[in-house]
Amino acid sequence: MLGGGDWTNLDEQCHLLEITDTPEELDMRDMKNAMVKEVEHLEELCTSLEVRRQWLDDEAKELRLAQAFHQDELRRQQTLLEDAERATQTALVKNHALESKLAMLEPWSYSMSDDEATHAFECLHRDIKGWVDQHYNTSKIGTDCCLEVHTSETTSSNCSGSHQDFSFLLHSEILQNIQADIFEDIFCSILAPFTVGTSRSSWDHHFRVIDKEVQNICPMAVWQNWRSALSKATASLEKESLTAICNDIIQRNEVKFGQFSVMKSSERMKQLKKIVCDCFEFKQKLESQGKLYYFWWSPQGLALREERMVSNTGTYPVGATVRRTLWPMFYRQMPEEWVILTKEVVVMSIPKTLRQIESSSSIF
Repeated sequence: MLGGGDWTNLDEQCHLLEITDTPEELDMRDMKNAMVKEVEHLEELCTSLEVRRQWLDDEAKELRLAQAFHQDELRRQQTLLEDAERATQTALVKNHALESKLAMLEPWSYSMSDDEATHAFECLHRDIKGWVDQHYNTSKIGTDCCLEVHTSETTSSNCSGSHQDFSFLLHSEILQNIQADIFEDIFCSILAPFTVGTSRSSWDHHFRVIDKEVQNICPMAVWQNWRSALSKATASLEKESLTAICNDIIQRNEVKFGQFSVMKSSERMKQLKKIVCDCFEFKQKLESQGKLYYFWWSPQGLALREERMVSNTGTYPVGATVRRTLWPMFYRQMPEEWVILTKEVVVMSIPKTLRQIESSSSIF
């Protein structure tokens, strides 16, 4: 019927054909459509899974590359660590060898710090002060006594002057002047010279000039060893001179103050000899440190300076001056400055006008 080309009732004819489909055919058609949709869904799911798999593959590749990089970096760091450990061991061996060589060059047995040197110096001061307090009784010295004025031998321009006449002093001042007198002997004979044993030698000045030249033209280590070796050699060559210096200090003290002592002469002289020997030993240790330590003794009449001095009364009046030094200032020379380790202990002198003002202002 359709083959004849009659298209007039085509829709009706198709409708008739559809009506003629059986229920089984309709079910099959629905199942087919459902399966087509399921296949399309599965294809979409597979595509999504493929994209996900590709992303995971890329991530895994990046992780493997990062792991390989970190492993390589770890191996490199491990190599550097091993190299550093070997270099450290080599440096330690070389350092030990250098320390051994340096120890062979050092003539001194140990090195003192500034604190240790200061403590030793303060101990010497306490020993001398304690010795004077122990062996002398000022009540036995009358105000009318007259002590012989004795001029000490000097080796430095800072040691010029003479011992004082104590006849005019009060009892409370006697111990200070005995201590100051002993200090002057120790300072001029032991502490002031360039090195131990040269206080009576013309070489003291020459040694100072040579020492300054060695510092200027030689490395520090050379100067340190030269200074220490010179000190040891001088002390060895001047043993008799050192003994004579020690005995002279003791004898001068006995002649001037022995009659006022409250202890036996033998014990007193024995203790003073030990103190003097300790001063020699301290001076020699300083000369073996490779550092520049100095002592300063203020001349009589110098203005009292609180930043450098300790007054015997603990006061610092305006216009006061130094009358006598009980113990010197101890300081160390630095490249650009000098550092005070202990201040100078002084007996001060107050001008008469100032004393009159203080007396008039007293409530008594």
